[in-house]
Amino acid sequence: MKENGARPPLAQQRADQNIDFFNSIQPMLEFDTTDNKFRDELQQVPLDIQGQIKNTGGYVDIPDAPGIGVEPDMAFIRHFAVGN
Repeated sequence: MKENGARPPLAQQRADQNIDFFNSIQPMLEFDTTDNKFRDELQQVPLDIQGQIKNTGGYVDIPDAPGIGVEPDMAFIRHFAVGN
């Protein structure tokens, strides 16, 4: 409520409720969890999404290495490069 006791407009109330809701839940990440050997072998250290989900009840660790958090396997990339 505002200081004078008046309620904010309905749109503002709904926006406040949405903000409260999203602040109350764990951060979420949508990620393809299907088996994908190409994606897994593209990185020097695979993320092992399936293993992480199985071992933690649905949670995954977000990589914390510099840049995008993963280091590509350059030999794997060269193997699949077009024109080689």
